[in-house]
Amino acid sequence: MKIKKIFPDAVAIATASSRAFLPYTGVMIRSITACMDRQRTYDIIVITSVRDRIVERQIQKENDFENVSIRFFLADDILPGISCFTYGHFSKETYFKLFLPFAADAYDKVLFLDGDVIVCRDPALLYDMDMGKALVGASLDTDTAGLYHGARKGRKQYTDKVLKLRDPDRYFQAGVIVFHIAAWKSQAITADSMAALIASKKWELLDQDILNVLCERLVKEIPMQWNVLADFSNIRIRKHIAKAPENLKEQYKNARRKPYIIHFAGPVKPWRNPWMDYAQAFWDCARQTSFYEMILYRRIEEVKLENRLRAVIRNKIQHIFRR
Repeated sequence: MKIKKIFPDAVAIATASSRAFLPYTGVMIRSITACMDRQRTYDIIVITSVRDRIVERQIQKENDFENVSIRFFLADDILPGISCFTYGHFSKETYFKLFLPFAADAYDKVLFLDGDVIVCRDPALLYDMDMGKALVGASLDTDTAGLYHGARKGRKQYTDKVLKLRDPDRYFQAGVIVFHIAAWKSQAITADSMAALIASKKWELLDQDILNVLCERLVKEIPMQWNVLADFSNIRIRKHIAKAPENLKEQYKNARRKPYIIHFAGPVKPWRNPWMDYAQAFWDCARQTSFYEMILYRRIEEVKLENRLRAVIRNKIQHIFRR
């Protein structure tokens, strides 16, 4: 099944979500409609692994504007079956974006946003960017550049031997990305060959590595303000970005002054740590939705479970030392 147009000249925006992640996706979508241009039309496409009609209807209700369409698609209906490698906080949904050039080819361009972003400026301004012959538009990834230059053991060897990028410092971040679908049509890439590529390796940074390999010389660099990576646990800035080249560190520093999109990439999220970098932007938006109480309740239940697990571990340790 193909994704068809709703409006003739819409700003097409896509995201991917699991069922559990949908409330956070709802907050992200609310951030889009809070800063959109009411004179433009927006087609928001959500690809889900499992449908949740109640949450979906609530997202649509809270963003009920004449110039906005919000549609939900089951991944199995529009994507080929994929065998994919995941680990840590990554999930299979991160690969869904790779199939937008085939599933949404009614559009010339689609802006993909990860569900853990907060949009602070009208995304139409990014969408309207002249793509030239580029396959994608994306910001350089200062974090991964730091990993390459020593912040993570083995990343340099993996990049040089597996990804084989000509200029690793041009590696881009794929959580905010403009797919120039008109340009993809000229490439000898199909949905089936993309599925085969996904299954071919244990990609360290999953879909992001794949896109960097496929699009290396066909990337339109977008200002880093459109994808400002939030710090987490005092690790990203102090340990990762500190190792990046000076020009990338300066871009990141300048982008932080006035972010257009804040991206909570990584294992720590503002709904689990309300004191993390830029968390206030998330909570300010969450309060505008009916998911605010749900998010709070989830966190309370998580803390209860964490405390019970700690108590069990503590009791076992004490029992061992009493022997």
